Amino acid sequence: MFALIVIFILHFIGDFIFQPYWMKIKKSRQSSIMLLHILLYTSVLTVGLSIFYSNAIAISYAVLNGAIHFLVDYASSRVISSSSRELIVREGPEPLYERVDMHVPILFLGVDQLLHHVSLIVTWYLIF
Repeated sequence: MFALIVIFILHFIGDFIFQPYWMKIKKSRQSSIMLLHILLYTSVLTVGLSIFYSNAIAISYAVLNGAIHFLVDYASSRVISSSSRELIVREGPEPLYERVDMHVPILFLGVDQLLHHVSLIVTWYLIF
């Protein structure tokens, strides 16, 4: 259980905190940016896990999960970008989030995170 808590925290750090806004935007259009994101994410997992576990376990887990993370992000970032192209911003005094229907992109972001969490757990059972 401790390992999964650590893994979820590391996932949050690598996938959200250490991913700058420009990377979030460009990774769906440029493979080099996607690979940079995966390298950063995998590094966070490796370093974080190596504090608590052997380097072999940390590297094995991080590399396997990094590969899965790449597949999920490759697909989901393109679907989210594509579904966002037709968003309409309504005029009005309300804040932007109230004038744009973001339901579909946010739904796909939720599916993206669900797949990441499932892969984190499955990979944990394979490696630990």
